[in-house]
Amino acid sequence: MIFIDVLTRASWAFLLGSIPTAFIFGMMKGIDIRKVGSGNIGATNVSRTMGLFFGLLVLLIDVFKGYIVVNLFPPLFEYSYGHDWVKVILGFSVIAGHIWTPFLGFKGGKGVATSLGVLIAITPSLALLGAGAFIVLFLFSGFYVSIGSMGSVLMVAFLAFYHNYPKPIIALACVIAVIVWIRHVENWKRIIMGTEKPLTFRRNQEEKK
Repeated sequence: MIFIDVLTRASWAFLLGSIPTAFIFGMMKGIDIRKVGSGNIGATNVSRTMGLFFGLLVLLIDVFKGYIVVNLFPPLFEYSYGHDWVKVILGFSVIAGHIWTPFLGFKGGKGVATSLGVLIAITPSLALLGAGAFIVLFLFSGFYVSIGSMGSVLMVAFLAFYHNYPKPIIALACVIAVIVWIRHVENWKRIIMGTEKPLTFRRNQEEKK
């Protein structure tokens, strides 16, 4: 019974995460976000192709998706055993939905913003440290979102392990780090080759993340 309950709620979490925010806003303006800029379904590409306002809006909504799933779903349970693991399962489900959305052929965003929302809901301290690491790396790297994203998730995973956070949180932090790095394979290849481009706040459909 518990397994079915968790599975059902995880499915709903995946479905909520699957809502392709960037794609929807793009369609509202007559733009297929998959065919402009980097082609990524995320806030960075929206900022480059549609402007900073829409980029921030997509970012906030994607963060909220992760936050609301973890905060809204668990209180509905009638049991408390394994509550931390339940939160982690729901958190991973909403992140997975964002990355592999069935609405776009299982091709979605990179999961950074939604992961931040999940971490804010489960462990605000780690989320704050991760956000701080992102800002520092983003600024000092010369406005490279990919460097900030990859570095911050590694920092979160390291801090979770080093400070002996509960095992469910350590597991989630490590999974997020692995997924984000995998999703940024092309970015770190371009970083090595010296062809990665920083974020600019001009609308430019030729920009590549």
